[in-house]
Amino acid sequence: MQQEEFDNTMPPGRPLWLDLLTLTASVFMGIIAGSIVASITIPFVLQIPVDQIPDILMGSLSHPKTGAVLRYIQFWTSGLGFLGGGWFFLAKVVRSIHQIGLDVKSLPKPLWLSLALGSMVMLLPATEWLQWLNNQIVFPEALSAVEANLRFLQKTNMDQIKLMIEPNNPDVWPYTLITIAILPAVGEELVFRGALQNLMIRKFGVKPGIVLTALTFTLIHRQFYNILPMLALSLLLGYVYYLTGSLLTTIAMHLINNALSLFMVYYFGWTDEVTTPEFSLPISLLTAALGIYMLFLLQKLIDSEHVE
Repeated sequence: MQQEEFDNTMPPGRPLWLDLLTLTASVFMGIIAGSIVASITIPFVLQIPVDQIPDILMGSLSHPKTGAVLRYIQFWTSGLGFLGGGWFFLAKVVRSIHQIGLDVKSLPKPLWLSLALGSMVMLLPATEWLQWLNNQIVFPEALSAVEANLRFLQKTNMDQIKLMIEPNNPDVWPYTLITIAILPAVGEELVFRGALQNLMIRKFGVKPGIVLTALTFTLIHRQFYNILPMLALSLLLGYVYYLTGSLLTTIAMHLINNALSLFMVYYFGWTDEVTTPEFSLPISLLTAALGIYMLFLLQKLIDSEHVE
């Protein structure tokens, strides 16, 4: 199993808190560096006057290049933050990329890879229903202020994503694919599965490690009304990574999820309200059952090979 290989690379007696602090610092320093690089180069790359940039970011100035500015900042902060920070941390604790499943040799057999990717695709319709269910949550009257704040935070995040994606301008698809789909898929898998999950499993065991990593991944996104679908997908990624030991596999799964979400925005259009999902509930349950069956089959195939 992947976990045993990762354990052998860790300094003996190194406390978990120190690893978590180092990982967090690596990511945040990367984000800060990315923000600085973006701020310095925006006027030259996007041809926007320096004095207009703060107003664009604060939303007080309507500018035709607002989406481009947000994508450019996302490119640098995601690239240097999660991708750069995750890589920096892992370079300190593993002997080779093979030990975290980041090389081609670590890819599972074609059938196993197909089952892993297929499970992600099959479970996506069900996650839409989870999002719909998530948005039906109503807090008690005593917590109405908390609910209002959570919904405001959710709306703020989604408004920024909408500006970045520009759903009515499909010409920016290649740029959003890089900044919204590819970079987050690679960077977040490096940090959460490659680094954090391995640390958590080493300390708490397999099941708690996968669950704690999924919860951390979900909460960091600060979207309460997307908690259920994000948690489900994060648990899926964590489980597949544990089974296969291949980070490239979970990167591909994460990328599929992000890319399909973008495609649906450009194809079906953006909606500010969570409506009934595009797929019916019976179809979503059927595809979810098929996705779960694929996971069971994947585990069975992997277990049978280990026995042999």
